[in-house]
Formats: sequence, structure tokens, C-alpha cells
Amino acid sequence: MKLHKTVLAAAILAGLLILILGISPAQGAPAQEANILNNGSMEGDWYMYNNDGDMRYVPSGWTPWYNLVDNGGCDAVKPHFEREAHPTHVKDGTFSARYWTAHKLHDGGLMQTVNATPGTSYKFSIYALSWSIDKTEDNQVMPDNPSNSDQGMQVGIDPAGGTNAMAGTVVWSPEVFQNDTFVLLTIEATASADKITVFTRTRPRWCVDRNDSFWDQGSLVATGQGVAPTSDKPAGEKTAAPPTQSSSGPWGVQAGSIVTATPQPDGSIIHTVASGESCTGIVVAYNITLDEFYALNGLDNDKCRFISPGQQLTIRPPQEPTPVPATPTPEQQEVAEVTSEVAAPAQNGTICVMGYEDSNSNRSREPGEDKLAGMIFEVNNGTEVIATYTTTGSEPKCFNEVPPGSYVVSWTGEGFSPTNEQSWTVDLEPGTTLSREFGALSGGAASDADSVSGPSQSGGLPTWAMALLLAVGVMLLLSGIGVAGYFVLMRRAEI
Repeated sequence: MKLHKTVLAAAILAGLLILILGISPAQGAPAQEANILNNGSMEGDWYMYNNDGDMRYVPSGWTPWYNLVDNGGCDAVKPHFEREAHPTHVKDGTFSARYWTAHKLHDGGLMQTVNATPGTSYKFSIYALSWSIDKTEDNQVMPDNPSNSDQGMQVGIDPAGGTNAMAGTVVWSPEVFQNDTFVLLTIEATASADKITVFTRTRPRWCVDRNDSFWDQGSLVATGQGVAPTSDKPAGEKTAAPPTQSSSGPWGVQAGSIVTATPQPDGSIIHTVASGESCTGIVVAYNITLDEFYALNGLDNDKCRFISPGQQLTIRPPQEPTPVPATPTPEQQEVAEVTSEVAAPAQNGTICVMGYEDSNSNRSREPGEDKLAGMIFEVNNGTEVIATYTTTGSEPKCFNEVPPGSYVVSWTGEGFSPTNEQSWTVDLEPGTTLSREFGALSGGAASDADSVSGPSQSGGLPTWAMALLLAVGVMLLLSGIGVAGYFVLMRRAEI
């Protein structure tokens, strides 16, 4: 009996201890900051913005924004805003926010303004997925087909609460190029007013069949006291140091997989870009700042979107300068200048081309107009042909490591009729990428340009009408000669 009482007392005591531990707060556990975004989960209501059918599903609490850019055919236009329920395009819950364009570029996204405390630092985080795809071999574009193009995604904060995404006060995260899987994008800034605005942003690189991005599980939390930007140095003027690379590899390749180059004999380091790499990932791999990297290569955030495999980028310049005599002669000075020019060549650039079937001859590639195989492209520097390429239908084709200068890009091809320019004169700046889509009609069909120029060269009449007029003219001429001969003979007879 005594044993039973002891066991019962021990059980009661254990139960009381468990109850006390269960209702007591965990000592030392950090408090979770509250998410101050409205509908960051994208699970709330949806609405039509400004009665615009292209924006019929905008998540409540958010406002669409976009920047129109004229690129001479493949323009950046207003994207379509919709809600998404396809399981692979939703990070968590039932819906994600989606915006997209077809055969057009776009520069835009969603924004939201919230109350803030000046001098407080805030971190904006949101999951994003890029899906950028052109037609597959079976002529289908299905939701789970893997991407074969790419687009940049980033997030930003305006510490002053402005709603202009193009303003210099907006602090942007590095642009991320990663397709078909959700990646967490973050940016942190210190509020300079009683409101701040957060932005999402997507910028496709090519006018393919679909350029879609999906956004889910956004949060904005206060992280502590910071230093508010001053009026003489807006937040947008300073490039933030790249964040520590995570194991998810948000720069397009697995974290830590970028192979660093070995220093050259002169101490310089030259990195050769591999597939999937971006400026941000390279900067993290070499532990240098974005500002330093941009200055060495003549790049900025926009130009970094177009780096391509095989391109060489300077990580560190030569460390051992060429010795120069203390008092060089004019001849020595001239040699030193030439040596300096050779030792520091200009950064090369890239020229990209694509040919497509311009079925309606409107000079702009549209849905259903496929890429063409068999077009022969040539790049000429005015003295010689430096590159040629025959299309296979899997373009765009990029000519990498092209020295800065003026070039003429032209194409020929048996059985093709051009619908826009057949040659393109370009001035390639150091470190830049230029691209152009060339339209044509296959099978020898005449283009709109041919149908316009043909009649104007023949007085506006078709060929058969010209032939008939010529025949009538010949008959009238012969008749006139016969009548003249008759009168001559009659006059001689009278004499």
C-alpha cells in the first residue's frame, strides 16, 4: 500500500511539473517580429485595378506598377496581372501572385506602402519563381515545361515611402536569374520617413512565348535601429554589399559551385563566365564589392543582366606595373604608351541575333511565328568578316568576345524574303550586349516591302497591263507607218 501511495504522489508531482513547463514561456527564446505587410501570403481577396482587364486579379493590399520601354520592336509593355493556383507555382497555401507577357518584354511588378518609424531598419522578403519559355519541339507551352530562356528578378525598398520604382531613392537587391524553382529574395533598408514602400520587379531578357513570374509569402519586419539616409546621399546612390550566399544558390548555380580563377603571372585575376552564373554570384565567390567589380568591367546592374557563358571578366587588375625609366626619351615614352594600351585591352562585348517567320509581315515577332533555320548571318567590321553563323531554329545566337567598334550584321538565305532590315549597323561599346530579331518570309513569298516597292517602280500598273499597253503601242506605230507609206505612193502616182 505504501508503495502505491509513493507511485501516485510521484505521478501527481510529474504532472504538475509538466503543466507548469507547458504554460510558462520559454526563457531566452527570441521574440518573433510581426509581419506588417497587408496580404503578404497572397491568400486574401483579389481586385481589378482601374477597371483594366489586363489587371483583373491583383492581390488586395498590393498595387501593380510597370515601366514602358521602346526597344524598337520587342518593347517592354504592360504585363498581365493574375492569381495563380497551379501547385508548382505556389510556395504555400492556395494562391500566388502572377504577372506575365507573351512575345514582349516587361519591367514591372507589385508594390505596397506601409507605415514605418524613421530610423528603424526593415527587411523585405518574398519567394519568387521565374518561368521563361519558348516553344518546345512538340509546339506546346505547358505549365510544367522547363524554362529555356531567362529573366531577372529583384526586390526593392523606398525608405521615403515613394511609389516611383524608377526613383533614385529605391534600394534594390541584386538581380537574380534562376528558373523553375522558388527562391527567397530579400532587401533591407532604414526608413527615412513615416512610410516605406516595397517593390517586386521582373525583367525578361528575350521576347519568348511566355515570360511569367510568381510571388508568394512576402513579409516585412522591423530588424532594429539603423542609420536613416541623409538628404545629400540618397539610399539609391549606394550599392549594398552582396548578402552571404545561402545553400539554396539564389544566383542561378548551387552555392559555392562557382570555380574561382588562378591569378595570372602579372597578379591579375580573370574569370570566365560559366552557364548559370551572374554578377552577384561571381562577386560573392571572389569576396569583392559590386562597386569594385562594376568599375573594373564597365558594368552596372542593367548590363550585368546580359553576361553570357565564355565572357571574361576582370576580378583583379595586374599587380605589377611595367617599369618606366625615370627620364624617358620621346621614343621610350611612345613605346611605354603602346605597351600600356596592349596591357589593358578594352572590355569586349556581345552581339546576339535571331531569325523568325514574320507570317503577317508586320516587322514584329508575335505568338505563332517560329524561329527560322537556314538564315546565314555575317558580322563584318568594315574590313573583313569576323564571324558567320547559320541558324538552326534554336536561337538566339550570341557572338561573344567581340572587340568594341562599328559592325554591320547582315543575313542571306535562299528562299527567304526579308520583312524588316536585312542588315544592321551597330556601335558596340565595351562590356555591352546588343541584340536584334530579323523577320523573313520563307518559301520565296514576297514581303510587304516588295508589294509596296514593286508597283511604284512601274507606274502603279501590274505586269500584264504593261505588256498589253506595249502591244497596243506597237500596233499603232505599225499602222501609222502603213498610212504614211500609202500617201507617199499616191502622191508619186499623181506626178
